[in-house]
Amino acid sequence: MKILYLFFAIFLINTIIINCQVGTWILLDSIDFQPSKKELFCYDKQSCLVYYRFSNIKNCNVLKTNTQPLNIWDLIMNDCDGLRYDSIKGEYYQYYPEEFRSIYLLPNNKIIALQNNSVLKISEDIAKTWKTIIIDSFLITNKYFTNLIKSKNDSVFLCYSPFYINNYSKTYKRLFYSLNQGTNWIEVNFPMNSSLSSIVSISIPTNKHIYIFSQYKLLCYNFIYSDDFGKSWQEKEITFDTLITKETSLLSSFIDENNGWFCLNIKIDNVYKTKIYRTRDRGINWVLISELPFNTSHFKFINNEIGFITNTNQGYKTLDSGRTWLPIIDINGYTFPRRFQKYEFVDGNCFMALSNDGTLFRYEFNNTNIETLETDNKNNFKLVYNPITQIIIINYKNGSLEPVNIKLFNLYGNLLEEKTFSECLEGATYELDVSNYPLGIYFISCTVGGITEIKKVCIIR
Repeated sequence: MKILYLFFAIFLINTIIINCQVGTWILLDSIDFQPSKKELFCYDKQSCLVYYRFSNIKNCNVLKTNTQPLNIWDLIMNDCDGLRYDSIKGEYYQYYPEEFRSIYLLPNNKIIALQNNSVLKISEDIAKTWKTIIIDSFLITNKYFTNLIKSKNDSVFLCYSPFYINNYSKTYKRLFYSLNQGTNWIEVNFPMNSSLSSIVSISIPTNKHIYIFSQYKLLCYNFIYSDDFGKSWQEKEITFDTLITKETSLLSSFIDENNGWFCLNIKIDNVYKTKIYRTRDRGINWVLISELPFNTSHFKFINNEIGFITNTNQGYKTLDSGRTWLPIIDINGYTFPRRFQKYEFVDGNCFMALSNDGTLFRYEFNNTNIETLETDNKNNFKLVYNPITQIIIINYKNGSLEPVNIKLFNLYGNLLEEKTFSECLEGATYELDVSNYPLGIYFISCTVGGITEIKKVCIIR
């Protein structure tokens, strides 16, 4: 029975390795108190900004950044409520810091933050001093319903109202853009007959293109897009074969003006499902390419092949433009160590994750240097025992006068051991001592006459 369980475990591990994206979780930073709100933004893995809002004892805005050494997080702002002295009036007043709704760190150490009262704050010295920008007086009256996004190259910022106020037109004072990183803002105009309603997702793939998904009735969304940054607009209705309800959500991701994806989160009979659609022609045609049996909170493509889709406790990565999705696990076969609320997908090899309690992690994928994980189709050599405990014994069934080169790799693709024998004899066995290595999964590579074969091996104790 133990042997049966052992071989089942080996089969399960092998399946995980082949069909999952394996990596390592690295704890970067933690805090003592749970924040009421948190935000995370990175423009690369060495330059990130974390925002915490605390409301338990005092109302505080806290900013931390790693713009210095990679894993050292510095406190750059701790702004709390309390009595402040007005030197001009000569009196004390009660100070209250507004909560940040969204925040961005730019490569020039500039920070742009949108407050809950729809007022913009800009710092050009890493949060030492701030200047206030009023985007539009209408947004002040429409507070708590504004969002801030930016283009991929940081040159364009958009501030928009996802919902409209009944006293105003659906197309009036909904969208503003800035071409100088937040200093000046211009309203984007929509046609009066536009079907623009609730804005559920916006993308700015280039400095000319704005792509908007707007839900305006139960069974469909409208895709509203501009190729000249709001001077003219086109619309396309997207219908689905399933009912769009209040619990339905849509997330989109564009990598350029032509290639984009969106995922539709639906709930049918208390079962969540995510449908993923793709376009190659600027949203004119959308094709359903895959489905996942879970609800999605974050969705982003890095390039034309690599993308991520996650929720609070699990995630998937695609390497083929979204047709297939591989579960993200760590080296021990586990999924996510915490429940995460915020993600930043830096590149195809790592991402940042901020947990509900404010703990910050970085996940790094273990990219192997081995060209092929397994080449069982040749079968010129076999492992006499697998799993093994002390010695890897290799048997070659075909003889050759060529030398035999044997290498042992770990799951990271790092070379651990190498041994060369003078010639390959038919039926001979060759040994590699692995008694000093911990139990786990490894790769054994054998090369004879320029032909390399690789097999997985399990070390047990």
